[in-house]
Amino acid sequence: MTADPSNANATYRLNLCDMTGGSSGGPWIKSKTSGHNGVVISVNSYGYRGVKAMHGPKFNASTQLVYDAARGGSTSAVVGGGF
Repeated sequence: MTADPSNANATYRLNLCDMTGGSSGGPWIKSKTSGHNGVVISVNSYGYRGVKAMHGPKFNASTQLVYDAARGGSTSAVVGGGF
């Protein structure tokens, strides 16, 4: 896995990958460690015509806020004020 040079290295690239559009949304899990199930760092998101690779966003603190809100946490940090 590398950064995507076609997107100013702002996203990930999984090189030499045969996955296609039907795999969108599948998680990319960072290596498991002792006593830990691993961490989702991206999802299958897009590809470029003629490039044998799959691309996905780099998860960050904003991604964590959305995840926490979906699990029932506060949405104020995600939508700027809540509902």
